[in-house]
Parts: sequence; C-alpha cells; structure tokens
Amino acid sequence: MFIYEKKHEYWWYLIISVLVFFSFYFAIGAYPLFDNNEGLYASIAKEMLLSRDFIIPHLNGVPYIEKPPLLYWLLTASFSIFGFTAFAARLVTVTSATLVCIVMLYFTKKIHQTRVGILGSVIFASSVGISIIARMVYFDMLFTLLVSSALLCLFYWYEYQKANTLRLGYLFFGLAILAKGLVAVVLIGGSFGAFFLLERDFRKLYRILDPLGIALFLAIILPWHIAAIIKHQGFAWRYFIEEHFLRFINQREPHDYYHGSIYYYLPRILIYLFPWSFFVPLIFLRTTTNNATEKTLLNFCWCWFLIPLLFFSLSSAKANYYMVVSTPALAIILGIKIVHYVKEAKSRFFGIWSAIVLFIVSLILGVLYFIFGKALQLDRISSNVIFITMISFFIGVLVMINIVRYQELSAVILSLFIVPAMMVMVSYIKVVKGDLSTANAGQYLTMVAKDSPLYIYQDFENISALFFYVTTRFKVIDSRSNDLYYGERLPGFKQWFVTRSEFLHDTMEQKSFIVVPVKKLPQFYHEMAPRKFSLLESFNKVVILKSR
Repeated sequence: MFIYEKKHEYWWYLIISVLVFFSFYFAIGAYPLFDNNEGLYASIAKEMLLSRDFIIPHLNGVPYIEKPPLLYWLLTASFSIFGFTAFAARLVTVTSATLVCIVMLYFTKKIHQTRVGILGSVIFASSVGISIIARMVYFDMLFTLLVSSALLCLFYWYEYQKANTLRLGYLFFGLAILAKGLVAVVLIGGSFGAFFLLERDFRKLYRILDPLGIALFLAIILPWHIAAIIKHQGFAWRYFIEEHFLRFINQREPHDYYHGSIYYYLPRILIYLFPWSFFVPLIFLRTTTNNATEKTLLNFCWCWFLIPLLFFSLSSAKANYYMVVSTPALAIILGIKIVHYVKEAKSRFFGIWSAIVLFIVSLILGVLYFIFGKALQLDRISSNVIFITMISFFIGVLVMINIVRYQELSAVILSLFIVPAMMVMVSYIKVVKGDLSTANAGQYLTMVAKDSPLYIYQDFENISALFFYVTTRFKVIDSRSNDLYYGERLPGFKQWFVTRSEFLHDTMEQKSFIVVPVKKLPQFYHEMAPRKFSLLESFNKVVILKSR
C-alpha cells in the first residue's frame, strides 16, 4: 500500500519531523526581518508590548486598524520570552505551519485516512512556496492553521456527530476571526455550506446550531471587538466597513493593495506547491473508490479549495499569499489522487516522473547559477553550497531511477529536496540582506541617536524593518505613507507628522537624525536647501543624516 504500512507509521512521522525542521525552523533567526509586511507587523507587536495597549494596534505611535490582534498577541508572548529578535517573530508563523501538519495527521487518522494524511503532510511540509510564506511574519499561516482546524473539526462532526468536536470547531472559527477578520466567515462558512449543498444531507443542518458552541464562539470574538469600539471612536467604520467591504470592491482609501486578473492565483498556487506542483494535473483524474469517507473527504476538500479561490479571485484586493489558506486542502486532494494513481499499477511511472522532476529542478538551479548567477547575485553564494546541492539532486535522480518500483522512497527523496533548497535560500538571503532589510540602519541609529529626535523622509512601507530595530518612534516629514494614512488624519496624533517648514524650524537648534531613502536623497537636499546636513552613514536603501 502506497507510502503507508502500520509498522512503518512512526518512520513517516520521523521523516515529516525532519521536513518540518528544515522547511520551517531552519535558520529562521539567521537573517533580519524584511522591509515588507514582516517588518510592519513585528513593529506593531513590539509597540503593543512596550505600550501595554493590547486593544488597539499602533504603528509608530498612531492607530493601525487593518487587522485583528491575535497575531500581535502571539508575537508579544514570543517577544516576552525570546526578546525582540527575528527568531521570536518568525517562531509564531513557523509553529503555525507545523501545527497545520499535525492537525492534518490527527484528523485523517481519526477518520481512518492515515496514508492520505501522511502524504498530505509530506507535500505541505516539503513545498517551497509554503515554506517561504511560513517563514514570513504574516497573518496568513496562522489563519491557515485556524481555518484548517475549524473545517476539519466540522468535517469530523459531520461524519461522526460528536458534539464536542463541533464546539471545538466553533472555537477555532472564533479564533480565525480574531486572526484575520470577517473573511473567516466567508471562507469557513462558505466552504462548509458548499459542502452541505453538495452532500444534500440537510438532516444534519439544524444540529450545527449548537448553543454551547455558539456561546463559545461569541465569547471569543465579542470581547475584543466591543473593547475596541469603546476605546477608539471610528473603529467600527474603519474596521468593519472600510477594511472588509470597501476593500473588497476597491473603494477603500488608500488603495494600497495589489490588483490582478481573475486568474491571479492559479500560477501562485503552483508556486506554493513546488516541486509537487508537477503532480497537480493528477487532481483532475477521475478516481473510483468504495470508501465512503474518502469520497466525502475529497468533496469536502474541493469545497475548501474552490470557495476561497472564488472569493479571492473576485476580490479587488489581492496578495501573493492569500490562497495559502487552501493549500492543506489541495495537499490532501493531491495525496488522495497520488495514492489512487499508484494503486492502479502505475507505481513505476510515479518513480520515473519523480526522477524527472528532480532532474528539472537541478537543471533550473544550474542554469540560474551559471548563466544568471551574476545578475541574481548567486555568484556571491559559496560555490560549495551550490555544487553540493546540485550533486545531491543528481544522486537523487540516479537513486530514483534504480528504485522506481519503491514509490514510497521516491516520495521521500523528492520531499527531501526542501533541505538543500532551504540551505541555498538562507545562504542567498544572507548575501542580499542589505537589499531586503534596513535592520542595520535601525541598529546603527539605536547606537548613535540615543535620546535625540528621529525623523524619516516621506517613505515608510519600503523600509518597515527599520522601526523594529530602533528604540524610539519617528516623526515623518511630508508623509507619503499608506500604512499611516488613517492615523495621520486623526486629530490626536498630529505630533508624529511634520511639514518641511515645521521640520526645519524644529531642528534649527536641536541635534536630530534623519533617515532618507537613497533614491530620494537628491530631492531631500533640494527641498531642504540652504540647510546643511552631515552624512553619517550610508546603507543599501537609506542614508542617515544629522542636522547641524
């Protein structure tokens, strides 16, 4: 039986543990936070912990009401234990990804689909795109964990009518709302509702309205929402209307989100699952089974995958990582299809195709290194890392060719691609980290600025990691920040925003430090003339100036 025999079960758990370590935890603290949403969200959590205000998130001293607080709360707990480090920030999201694997293993075992759960977890833990998202301090991997847990609890309740499991599903449903807002209602309610319509077993529908489960759900979601409404005037409109409904139809101000075609997520889903994306065509093959639970699980996972895909494809606000919420469902579907495909006397082809996939991957790496290495700065990575990686791939290919009858070994070798992939990725990030993060600039300011006023010129989002690595807040000169757009217009927070003339007046006789993006340095000098500034330090993306 493909990839699973009872006597080998614990070996598979050991393999999954190795995959989880290298995919999610390996060297997560070896490079700084990036200048994207990662630095932004970590900075908010840091400010939340320092200010002891756990209700309204703040960014650089002003309210930031885009997301609910669960990720921030977990980050503050991690910071309290491990300090303000990149490791502590990423620990929350990589642990969320690990728990996704555990949840899949647990529930598939409970419904007697252990082999599907093992292969699904192997696929999830060894997919490069999923690993990259898990290593980012984003809301989406935590959200994926909670949506997956809620839906699998609801599925188990549907199969076995266990009231406690239904209530546990309500608990995870409430936490999912605290993780990413009302979109959880659409994804969880829509996916499970579509499954009910597909199964047409409406006798169970009224039983889902469990009073204790609903009470637990409300006890989770209401306290923070009520407290936020009471504490911050305008919260309800900003959070419920602008961030949920107006954002969906592209009417929210500012328009600081990506747009894309209705097919935006299809290529990104393939990137999520790389290298298993080469097997995705198998999900469209028809399979016949006498196992009613497996058939029901397959229908359930299709609803779990397609409803979020439809919702996010229709939304005006798009992001590369949104559809990761359905990757556990896709991993389970792919696991079911591969199991059936191999059972139908095609195990030899699976091993050959796995070898071909590994060969293609090693070929791509070789082309990138030898042809585009200089342009991509790959030539700065230790050649030993590249050569060892390529040699390991080719050895894997040769081994696969000789063991094609043992499909489980082919699956293991293919999944272990994540090990050298993460080593290469970490080595590459260490080389180009100056282009990805302003952490060094923040650490420099912490040493030299002391208690002096700090200013930043216009930009904010493109250098967000800077604010995690400093100990004081910045005043923004002629702000162009979308993330501070809401807070800038609140009357109680005007002190964090200054015009050019106000800045020149305030720094006339006071030593101050100014962060200016490199690309805007000529503009800054032109606008501030004839005032002179001393150039203290230059980094890849910013320069540090001092007022004279």
